[in-house]
Amino acid sequence: MPRVEILKSFNTEEDGAVTVDFAVLAAIVLALGVAVLATVSRGSNDFAGALDNHIKAVEVGVSAPADESGSGGTGGDGEGGSVGGSSD
Repeated sequence: MPRVEILKSFNTEEDGAVTVDFAVLAAIVLALGVAVLATVSRGSNDFAGALDNHIKAVEVGVSAPADESGSGGTGGDGEGGSVGGSSD
């Protein structure tokens, strides 16, 4: 078979085209996944840091019952006591 016929035959065959298309599509999907992962991880780290700062800034306290009679933490006015609430 002469070289021209070999080149024509090689040019018309499509056996390897599917493999090349798959490799290109797989590379695009992989690059897109890495880009999304980088973006999401940066945002989640920023959010976690802000949430950590907010939690550290919150003061937590327990108020004592208004009377010492052991009435279950209700004040003298009949309203329920609250955790961290203000006393009037």
